[in-house]
Amino acid sequence: MFLPLPDYLNRIDKNNANYSLLFNKWVKFEGDFNSPEKLGDKKVDELIRLKSVFNNRKTQLKELAKSQKNRIFNMLSVQKNKDFFVKIIKCKVSDALICGIGDKHTLENSIRLDHCTGLPYIPSSSIKGVSRFAAEFNFETDKRDKNEDVIFGSPEGMGNVQFWDGFPLHVPKLKIDIMNNHFQKYSDSKGTIAPSDDMYPNPVPFIVVDADSEFYFPVIAKDENNLEKAVEFLKKIGRAHV
Repeated sequence: MFLPLPDYLNRIDKNNANYSLLFNKWVKFEGDFNSPEKLGDKKVDELIRLKSVFNNRKTQLKELAKSQKNRIFNMLSVQKNKDFFVKIIKCKVSDALICGIGDKHTLENSIRLDHCTGLPYIPSSSIKGVSRFAAEFNFETDKRDKNEDVIFGSPEGMGNVQFWDGFPLHVPKLKIDIMNNHFQKYSDSKGTIAPSDDMYPNPVPFIVVDADSEFYFPVIAKDENNLEKAVEFLKKIGRAHV
C-alpha cells in the first residue's frame, strides 16, 4: 500500500503530525500514484493501522487534551466575569461512540475529529439536539411536550442557552466496530427483489470511541434558571453528572 501524495509530503515526520490530518488525508491505497485502487479486503488493515497510530500516541494526545481543556476553562472564566452562569457536564460512554460516521472519507465511514488536536469530540449541535429531544418528549406519558423555545431558540429568535462541543477528559481508546447489512442485494435493488436468507452479509468496518471514555461539555446561559432546565434535560438522556 502507498500514500497517494507528492514526495515532499511523504517525507514529513508523521510521528508528530496532527492525527486528524493523518486520518483524513494520509490514508494508504493500493495500486500506484497514477492509478490508485480501492483497498477492498485490505480496508480493515488500514483501519487497524489508523486505530493503532492513535492509541500509540497517548502521551502526545494527553498533552494536547490538557492544553485544550485549560484553554476552554480559561474561556469559561471570561464568560463568568461577564455574568454568565456555567455548568460543566460530564458523561461516560456506556458503549461504542461514533460521531460523524456519514462524513466523506476515502474509507467510506469517518469519525468526527477536532482539526486542532486530532481528538474525537461530540459536536455541540448533537448535544443540543438530544437535549431538545428530552425537552420535547415526556418519558412518563410517552408524548411530546411543548418546545422550550426560550432555551433552544425558534425561527423567531435564538435561544439563550449555549451548548459547547464535548471533548474527552482523558485520551479515549479507539476500536473497530461494524455495521452488518444482511440483505445487500435487496438494498441495492431498491425493493425490486425480496430479501432472502441466501444473501450473504456485508460487514462494513469503521472506527469508534471505546466504552468508558469520559467527555465533558460546557453549558452556559445568562439566566441561571434556564441553565438548570437545560442541564436537567440532558440528564434525562444519559447518565450525566455535574
